[in-house]
Amino acid sequence: MPWKGTSVTDQRAKFMLDYNERVRTGQTTMFALCAEHGVSRKTGYKIVARYEKSGWQGLADHSRAPLGGKHWIPSETISAVLDVRLEFPQWGSRKIVAYLRDIEPGRQWPAASAVHEWIKRAGMVINHPGPRRRFPHPGRPPAEPIERPNQQWSTDFKGHFRTKDRRYCYPLTVIDSFSRYINRLPGSECDHIRADLGGVRETLSRVRVTRCHPVRQRNAVLVELGQEALEVVGSLDTPRH
Repeated sequence: MPWKGTSVTDQRAKFMLDYNERVRTGQTTMFALCAEHGVSRKTGYKIVARYEKSGWQGLADHSRAPLGGKHWIPSETISAVLDVRLEFPQWGSRKIVAYLRDIEPGRQWPAASAVHEWIKRAGMVINHPGPRRRFPHPGRPPAEPIERPNQQWSTDFKGHFRTKDRRYCYPLTVIDSFSRYINRLPGSECDHIRADLGGVRETLSRVRVTRCHPVRQRNAVLVELGQEALEVVGSLDTPRH
């Protein structure tokens, strides 16, 4: 004997037959019937409402296509937006929507993103010639070519980590920008460069710093070391990398 196939529509019809036969006559409750068919009471009442509205044809699957969207807006609304854009070509989408809502507050207007798409599709977007101007970071050193060792050093904390004795370590690197040579990689107990002032002073004494760019040295390497470290730099002469 072959298996009998069933569908969702057939299950809804069986539910309605049991509803008319048992629930309407008071033999069982809606809660017990929904539990028997494995559906929630919300779904059960929804099936009953569709049956009472459209009969047995209402139990079939309905279309799942959306009932509306930003692409289904009347052409009169799009024309009103484009007319405002032609009258005020310097206005953006947000200002156009605000203007239309002021003159016709009872009408439903779309979002500014949809209005911008219409304006762009109509070819009314003004493209500014040339690349966009980008402002550099104010603390960035001047972009000059580095041609020799010790011309510029950079210091940076490479993140902290916890050691076995439950103490934090803050490694400070002192790197030559030309050769990328790490002059010093100490570990400190705090994230301030003054904590390793003695180690940096020892590094400056061991690797001599050039005097070609004193301003860059103070800005990029020793800006936070204080007058004591600057006196060390001033007492050194030529590089010996």
